[in-house]
Amino acid sequence: AAAALNIGVTVLKKYCRKFRVPRWPYRKLQSMAKLIESFERYKKNAFSNGDIEGAADCQDVIDRLLKFREEVYDNPDKDIDESVKKLRQANFKIEYRQRQGQTQGAPAAVLTRTSLSGTSGYDSPSYGLCRVQRAGIWG
Repeated sequence: AAAALNIGVTVLKKYCRKFRVPRWPYRKLQSMAKLIESFERYKKNAFSNGDIEGAADCQDVIDRLLKFREEVYDNPDKDIDESVKKLRQANFKIEYRQRQGQTQGAPAAVLTRTSLSGTSGYDSPSYGLCRVQRAGIWG
């Protein structure tokens, strides 16, 4: 943030203290940005494979992640929801396997729809790259 404002880190910290900004959730926001970017890619792949339902599901995840990111901007001390943690972990596993060249069909097992509050929904049919094992991010 200091480099973007073209000031030193010490000056930035001084102003943060002055305006009572307790901390800046840089790593949380970077994590959300990377997750959103991944699902944008998954959505694009789903469209290119003709999987309209999968692309719509990916867009739903993206919208929820954007909403969560806004909540973090409003409250920097907000903890990452358990469902987002699970989604992030599942996405990391998928990307790790892809980097290692372990293509085991589609990435991950079956996606279970659950809301951010934790209530269970139904199992969705598989839909290409947007499948993530028991992500728990849907409502």
